[in-house]
Amino acid sequence: MNKQLKEREIPYRCLVGFSGDVVIDLEKYSEESCNESVGCKSEVPVGLKDDKYRLLVVAKKFQTGFDEPLLQSMYIDRNLKGIQCVQTLSRLNRTIE
Repeated sequence: MNKQLKEREIPYRCLVGFSGDVVIDLEKYSEESCNESVGCKSEVPVGLKDDKYRLLVVAKKFQTGFDEPLLQSMYIDRNLKGIQCVQTLSRLNRTIE
């Protein structure tokens, strides 16, 4: 995502949120290392306060207990049912005071 933003000369960057490590082509990635690669040295909720980071890609994280008033849209690529659906979609249903 960040590669495409850069190629298109869009000034924003994307943060990621996931637990544990992911290994791709024998290289290990963590949430922290991926976010540091675009200049974010803080936790995701703090990083989102910076205007530079306008996108957040998440894998099974921040579905509950993540109260971010700046979150305005969400794309979900899997089925959600029951309470999981309510908790996930309620992340968008926040008012700003």
